[in-house]
Amino acid sequence: MLHVELESTDRSTTVFVTGTLSLPGLWQILATCNALEPEIRHLRVDLRDVRLLQGGVIEALATGLRHWRAARSGSTRVDLPPAGLTARLMETVRLAV
Repeated sequence: MLHVELESTDRSTTVFVTGTLSLPGLWQILATCNALEPEIRHLRVDLRDVRLLQGGVIEALATGLRHWRAARSGSTRVDLPPAGLTARLMETVRLAV
């Protein structure tokens, strides 16, 4: 199950993601980020509590954040899940290529 919380200040927002992150869940998160107030220039996506990532999510997130940064002339930061989960994901991505 996916759970998302947003925490905002005047010019920045942090998106806290927990649970299982799939591509449909990521599309919802990116849509929410794109709908943020125009004054928001800094976006942090915290994936440290994600326990399962569907293949392709990291690549899609990178693309979505690149577009977000360009549209807002802003900055982004991603806090990745624990090293073990990230390593397993990267192994899966490497095997798929």
